[in-house]
Amino acid sequence: MVHIRPWFPDGEAFILEPRPVEILHTERDRVYLRGAVQTDEMILAGGVHRVAPSQQVRPARGD
Repeated sequence: MVHIRPWFPDGEAFILEPRPVEILHTERDRVYLRGAVQTDEMILAGGVHRVAPSQQVRPARGD
């Protein structure tokens, strides 16, 4: 799992930061986990094999 750390030079970009977590339970649109992530922090849940630590990313806008 990769945590997304805010980085705001232009107000939109974020920096990826790896953190160890344990997935406790999954539901359709929710994941319950334990580890080095705080409530309401953003995470990268898929495609982690395609990114690198400290890489800049922009979250996709979901509707």
